[in-house]
Amino acid sequence: MLRGSVRARLAFWFSGIYALLLGVFATAAYLFFRTSGLARIDEFLQETAEAVARAMDFERAARQSDSIAVASVVEAFRLRDIDVLVFDRISGTALRASESPPGTAASHVSLVPALPDVGRLLAEAPAVPAFRTVRTGSDRLRVFTQPHRVGKRAVTIATARSLRSYEKSLRQAQFALALGIPILVALATGGGYVLARASLRPVAQMTARAANIGASSLHERLPVVNPDDELGRLALVFNELLERLQRAFEEQRRFMADASHELRTPVAVISGESELALARSDRPLESLREALSVVRSESHRLRRIVDDLFLLAHGEEGMHAI
Repeated sequence: MLRGSVRARLAFWFSGIYALLLGVFATAAYLFFRTSGLARIDEFLQETAEAVARAMDFERAARQSDSIAVASVVEAFRLRDIDVLVFDRISGTALRASESPPGTAASHVSLVPALPDVGRLLAEAPAVPAFRTVRTGSDRLRVFTQPHRVGKRAVTIATARSLRSYEKSLRQAQFALALGIPILVALATGGGYVLARASLRPVAQMTARAANIGASSLHERLPVVNPDDELGRLALVFNELLERLQRAFEEQRRFMADASHELRTPVAVISGESELALARSDRPLESLREALSVVRSESHRLRRIVDDLFLLAHGEEGMHAI
């Protein structure tokens, strides 16, 4: 069980829940970013392969030979981030590979040197369009293969793109999350503590005021900042309790004063009669009997008062027990 001030516990719970929610959101956002980024790369690769296939069909429709159609189309597809390779599915030899356009960035990885074993790629390529990730040393390529027929020749169109920039973006996102989440949690903890302190300031004020209220200052009341919120209603209930205590103390004072007055009379009479009886040694017996009669009467009165006080005390104890 957590101990310490309520402010610290509120700040701890707030930061814990905030960190949990932030972690779940950050994980979901990172997974979405990774999945959507790879999906965009796959979509671009597939669109490029389909465009190459349509262009070769168009060249064949213009009565070009298979080799010329493949060469002219691949030569035209000089993209900055994507390499295009067309190879024969029967012989497993490359028919044509696109060349990097002038001014290509240094991070661009060409498909042909990265995939020297074209025969293995062809053997692993399914008879349907498919994506795969190929590792080439320290770099990875995302490759899309699509079977196609150019005239009478069965070919496979492969489009590839380096994942270096994509993985760099993922590392940057991981670094940003690893750095940003602790900072946000720390700020949330500090903000939660300040908010809890501001919210509980009326409690501190009520505590300080209640500590100074005693039997001689029951007329004082707790400050009520906002009577409509929970703390305001607590202060109102406590003030009502102080009001009842003040009335009870006042009634007790009046009762003690009345009891003292009632007790003082018989005690004074008993004391006076006994002193008078003892003051003279030759006092007549009849006078002594009268004095003792008065003492007995007042003692009976005193006993009734004491019995009433006893019953009253027991009655109050029973009320408190109930």
